[in-house]
Amino acid sequence: MYQDNSKCARLVNVFSDIFISKQQRLQDATAAILQSSMSLQFHDHDYDKKALAHFCVVTTGDVTKVLLTMPATSSSLDVLLTSLVKQCADVFSPVSTAS
Repeated sequence: MYQDNSKCARLVNVFSDIFISKQQRLQDATAAILQSSMSLQFHDHDYDKKALAHFCVVTTGDVTKVLLTMPATSSSLDVLLTSLVKQCADVFSPVSTAS
């Protein structure tokens, strides 16, 4: 299935926002747990969102390989179960690539 560049760009932005949001929630949850169980001080670090502004071109095969080889463990913060993403790698891979 071919997607035009604007749809691909929107999809990349959505995935990027999901990733950044998940990373921030994990960081916040981890800091809260550690702060409640220890007397150490943790300081937030500024995150440079520009780091996700440029992506290397990957193929559907590249994405499929990553999806199929990643562990099937999930977090309560996941929007989709990892096992579901792995089972549907053939669906997620094409929409995750520009080709």
